[in-house]
Amino acid sequence: RKPRGKILQIGYLSRFGKSKGSHEVLKAAQNLPSDRHLIIAGWDIEGEQFSKKFRALAQAKDNVTFLGKLHSRSEISQFFNTLDLFLSPSVREGGNIALQEAIWHKIPFLTTDAPGCRVLAEIFGCPMLTMNEFGDAIVNFNKKNVNVETAAWDKKLKPFRSEYVEAEYKTILRHVLNRSQCF
Repeated sequence: RKPRGKILQIGYLSRFGKSKGSHEVLKAAQNLPSDRHLIIAGWDIEGEQFSKKFRALAQAKDNVTFLGKLHSRSEISQFFNTLDLFLSPSVREGGNIALQEAIWHKIPFLTTDAPGCRVLAEIFGCPMLTMNEFGDAIVNFNKKNVNVETAAWDKKLKPFRSEYVEAEYKTILRHVLNRSQCF
């Protein structure tokens, strides 16, 4: 990771849509103070409504960058390694992969109170808001709040590793199989 500079580097990686909070990120990007830089990566769930708006904003504002779709693990890692804060608004989430990527890269995050996001925010000590508060929170975010302690995150990530998830699925499937044999 690069050392933190004077400009707060904020990232948003998502499939764009209202359910993914893209409208709130767009609102924030339009009002972004000069002491922060917003880097947007992703693509629309349907059509190109948000991609077009993010692209136009990036052309008009020096502190907004639009990358579009990232195509490789290397590009995704490079994206995360430039950030000081990751944005992950969502109306509903089960397992938010982009948010988990931020955690693996030890990037503090701001998220919404959707169930899958809430769990991660509570475990990793990062702020969560309602969707309606999200856009204003980005604009008014205090840089001092970015100092989330990430040193212990590796240990907290243990239950999210593939071998633990695989073991959990096997346990569930064995339980289902055992119940079906009882009938």
